[in-house]
This record gives sequence, structure tokens and C-alpha cells, in this order.
Amino acid sequence: MPGTSKVPGTCALVRQIIIDNTFTLIGDSSLHRRAIVLAATHRLPATYDADYLALAERMGIDLYTADAHLVNALQPFKVDWVKLAQG
Repeated sequence: MPGTSKVPGTCALVRQIIIDNTFTLIGDSSLHRRAIVLAATHRLPATYDADYLALAERMGIDLYTADAHLVNALQPFKVDWVKLAQG
């Protein structure tokens, strides 16, 4: 069925994580400018992936994604802090 989770209980788990944690929204023009540079440098077709890259880079953390295409696209550039989430 379209729009449903492939993993049972995923929506409930995400909802509980949101309820249990405090989130800080981070966004500024320098972050998006960095995302544009990353998108161009790594030949990404859209900047939304690069926005996540820029944020992870700024925070100095690994970025886990279910997007194998993104991980594969970054391999030639030795971006080893972007990892495929295994479920």
C-alpha cells in the first residue's frame, strides 16, 4: 500500500523518538551555500542531499542514510563519513 512503512512499527518508533527528544532546527544561508558547493563538487543532482551532507559536515558526525545511490555517488570522492544504514 503506498505511503505505508515497509518496517512494521516504524511510524510508532519515529513518533516516540520525536516525543522523547528535543530537536534543534539548524538553518542559515552559509549552511545552504556549503550544500550548493558540496552538490557541485560531488556531482549530486539535487541540493537536498547536499543539505544533509553540509549539516553532518558542520556537526562533525557521520551521516547514515538508506539512500544507496547517494552513498555510491560519494565513494569516488572518499566521503567515508556517509554510511548506508542497514536495517
